[in-house]
Amino acid sequence: MAVSEASQNSGTAAPLPPHRAQRQQRPEPPRLPARGRRRPGARLRELWTRRPNLFAFLLLGSLVLGLAVSSWSTGFHSGFWPNFLLNSAGDLIGGMIVLFLIEPIVRQAAAQQIRQHPRLDYAWFLRRVGEARKQIRILDTFSGLFSGDRDAAIRALRDAAIQGADIRVLLMSPNTDASALREFQLRQTIPGLWINDLIQANISDFRLLDAAILAVGNGLPHGRLELRLYTVAAPFALYGWDDRAMFAFLPPHAYSDHSTQLEITDQSQLGREALDQFEAIWADAAPIPQLLPVRVVDEQATRDLLVRFVHIDNATYLVSKRIDAAIHANPALRVRFGDQSTAFQPEAISADDPVARVLDREFYAKYARRPDAGFHLLRPEADMNAPTDRPREYDTLPVRTLMDLIGDAERVIRILDTSSTLIAEGGTPFVRTVEQALERGVKVQVLLLAPTTQAAQDRAAEIQDPAFEARIEENIRQLRRLARKALADGVAADRLEVRLYDRLPECSVHQVDDRIMVAFLPYQRRTSRVKHLEIGHDASLGQFAQLQFESKWAAARPLEGMKYADLRNGQDVKRLLLRIWEAAGPVVAPDGGGARGERSGSASLYLASNRIEGILAAAGVGPGPGEDSHVPQVRLIVEGLPGQEYCLSEPIFPDAPEGILAAEAFAAVFGAAPDAPIRRLDPVDGQDAQRPRRDGYEATTTVYFAPLPSPRQWMQGRVPADASGSPRSDAAEPTAAQSASVSIYLCEEAAHEQVERAVDEALKHAGLDVVERSDPVIGSWFRRMTAGRAAETAVHALENRVVTAQDAQITALLLQSLPAVIASLQPYKDAVVRIQAVLIVKIDWVVAVHQLSAAQQYALDHKPQLATSPHEIVSALALAADGPLRDEPSTQEID
Repeated sequence: MAVSEASQNSGTAAPLPPHRAQRQQRPEPPRLPARGRRRPGARLRELWTRRPNLFAFLLLGSLVLGLAVSSWSTGFHSGFWPNFLLNSAGDLIGGMIVLFLIEPIVRQAAAQQIRQHPRLDYAWFLRRVGEARKQIRILDTFSGLFSGDRDAAIRALRDAAIQGADIRVLLMSPNTDASALREFQLRQTIPGLWINDLIQANISDFRLLDAAILAVGNGLPHGRLELRLYTVAAPFALYGWDDRAMFAFLPPHAYSDHSTQLEITDQSQLGREALDQFEAIWADAAPIPQLLPVRVVDEQATRDLLVRFVHIDNATYLVSKRIDAAIHANPALRVRFGDQSTAFQPEAISADDPVARVLDREFYAKYARRPDAGFHLLRPEADMNAPTDRPREYDTLPVRTLMDLIGDAERVIRILDTSSTLIAEGGTPFVRTVEQALERGVKVQVLLLAPTTQAAQDRAAEIQDPAFEARIEENIRQLRRLARKALADGVAADRLEVRLYDRLPECSVHQVDDRIMVAFLPYQRRTSRVKHLEIGHDASLGQFAQLQFESKWAAARPLEGMKYADLRNGQDVKRLLLRIWEAAGPVVAPDGGGARGERSGSASLYLASNRIEGILAAAGVGPGPGEDSHVPQVRLIVEGLPGQEYCLSEPIFPDAPEGILAAEAFAAVFGAAPDAPIRRLDPVDGQDAQRPRRDGYEATTTVYFAPLPSPRQWMQGRVPADASGSPRSDAAEPTAAQSASVSIYLCEEAAHEQVERAVDEALKHAGLDVVERSDPVIGSWFRRMTAGRAAETAVHALENRVVTAQDAQITALLLQSLPAVIASLQPYKDAVVRIQAVLIVKIDWVVAVHQLSAAQQYALDHKPQLATSPHEIVSALALAADGPLRDEPSTQEID
């Protein structure tokens, strides 16, 4: 102590212990400013806001006390004021009892009350959302909240978030077993429903809501939007705001908002259980990742980035300006996922690639904005050490992976599937890739389920897809076009083989050289939606898949000999894919010898089909009179032979000369002996009386151009016309070359006037005048028309050139007016509208516009009955294009 005092007196401070020195060096924490005194009014407002019950108790107590004191000061004498004060004090005491004892009991009883609503009114719910201050909960498979007025729904939810309410949304995860089960349930009453598309649309809408909240609430405290996807089958739907909610049990075959709704509170027993279930599902659900952590590796450095991405078809696509810049600087860089060792090579997706449009749509649905950089596919580097006896697993059919394998194919490509999602989704790139493989010498074998068979109909009903057979037929047309293109390019005909089978396989097989993709055929689900296994051909699973393909291939029928035919049995018309072939009949001696019923040496059409035999047996159709009789009431119209009806002969004996020749021709086409009775197709006499009946509407109108000048007048520049440019009355009558036929066929009569008005406007725009309008035909009717053909003389050839030039001008004007005509066809599933060289065909809601060539116009002019059948007219167009007058038409597909 003396030392300290001496040091102090001398002005020198003594050294402190280390811990005390550190304690003194610490800065003093900032102190909160002293709160100033507030006024009594502010204190009372705060007390009323924070504790209203306490404030009411103090106020009422003060009044009771004041009244009691006043009553005591008056001495409780008789008179008005003492009685008034006494009664008022008693009333206040009763009010306190009601407020603090009875009111909580009433409130608790009201909380237990459940109100019932017939359905969920989204507009009503959005009005309740405007009152929310704490939390909004939504649990549903997919929500129809945005289906009515999306902008109004986004505004209401945005305003609630700005006011401090947190929004928590639970939607079912797409492409899961739970979503497949729910889709199957709903398809019992809503065929063709796609739950995954509806969920993706919901995700896009909630992304827009999130962007709206961030745009308005920047810099201000507001609630958050959280969206999660659950994978379990939730038994109910919930739309809640603060302490109340709309609750509905999930009906098996209807939307949740169409079922009875229960308005509950979080204090009721049902409300507590529902909210507990919501919290449990919320904890188990997965949030949608917005940014993907990747590691970019190049020769100079390694960088960790967070980038936007899209995951489609088991492939990951990155979208990042920094990735674009890094690839531009070093094309050899590699990308890894976090700390994983697998390296990926980024591959740029070109803008004209069909997958680019899908990626752009998925990116917008996920981020509610357009991509500001290019898409890069992360393709894993080839691993030469990867085992071939163990499979690689894919969640769905990896179309992109198969396309890459086909692009590198060297020996064989095999496809065994029911409708082939690979061909449908691959589209033009698939055709182009297979063409290149065929040119390299690769052998391509395709097995598809035969449409119009019982197996195809059962499979379509099983997976609840009414367009299943139409998809198979479209793939068959695609393969036929590919076969014609390959033959035109000089590729051998046996390089591409397509066969059709009529019994469901155990699995689907996609083989490219030594790699095989296998998926077992699921019940009530599409094969492309289940897990696929990629394995080597020498593994046990690979050998099983090859045996499956070979057994189906041996029993299947070649596509080359299959033809579509419309079978009419009375009023019933069915479209079938049948084995129809051509064979020469036995030659009969000139003296007329030979058995009755034998054909001459000319070729005839024959048919062998167990399906036809089953239909005839079920209908009880027996033989007609005579040895060479035909099956009565049964007529066929064969693909490629439009306008001609055939009747079926009785079964031909196999040991007869005609039966032997027909069986030999069958074996030459199909590679096997016929397994069904052979019947001959004989043309029907009196075609007009035997045409199949159709239900629909048909109208035919004749229009003409301004009468054309003669060749001499054309060369001299003299055209007969009046001052206005219209044809003179003394001009020659319009010839067949100068007139045009306009025909309209609709699958039903309703609203046909709007189609006729649209066609009339198109004709008026092209400068055509209507000179004859035939009566419309309603119901089943076919009209035969005859159009004259220009003589093949030099003068008429020159007239044809003039007509062609004027026809091209008129066609150009008609094409400008097509949007209105196409819009008028919107209510109809099938329709055919022909205006000279312009043909509009609508089949199963899909519209195609054709600009007809000269050969096709000639074919349709001489067979006008084709204009009443969309399928037959398309077949006729394909044949006309392959004929001697080959002019490729321009075809435009309209979505």
